[in-house]
Amino acid sequence: PYARTGRRLGRTLLAFVGLVVAIVTLEPFRFAWPTTVSLTWADSPAEMAANVVLFLPLGFLAAFAAAADAAATAATGGIGTASDAEADRQARRRRTLGIGALGVLASAAIETLQAFEPARYPSPTDVLTNGTGALLGAWLHARLARRLGADSPLVGRLALELPLVGLLYVAVPLAMLAGTTLADATAARTALQSLGHTS
Repeated sequence: PYARTGRRLGRTLLAFVGLVVAIVTLEPFRFAWPTTVSLTWADSPAEMAANVVLFLPLGFLAAFAAAADAAATAATGGIGTASDAEADRQARRRRTLGIGALGVLASAAIETLQAFEPARYPSPTDVLTNGTGALLGAWLHARLARRLGADSPLVGRLALELPLVGLLYVAVPLAMLAGTTLADATAARTALQSLGHTS
């Protein structure tokens, strides 16, 4: 039962955090065909660190979901991971590198979409730092895999905390969208007031 809980927990959290990252990186969702594409090459150290931190949970949860899938497959009698310690280390290493590559691809897709948003500027530096964040998250999971195994009772305890963590993750994008809506409403009100004064 813990393996099945781990599989559901891993997939659900990964999908939800992926949605949060998409909202954060693609907001304000005003797409238009670009006349020119301007790339930003120089990011501040704070922006680079934020890009790493943004994708770190995705890398961790992707590794967690992959490990949970392998554990659930093994628990149901399917083809699972080998019990040999060296084979397990090699599987974690391959999983970590694969998730780093997927992080780079996901970030490249996001940066490509940002080219269609006039308020955003795509950055190759963001692709590298996001990929680094995903790689670090997967590496962190590999380091903690024994303690956070998908078939351990700890996953069952984490599932009890899922509603509280979900509220926190829901609050962040909702607060951002509310702030965007408030800024748009304020700008519209200011424009209407200026029209009223000129007429």
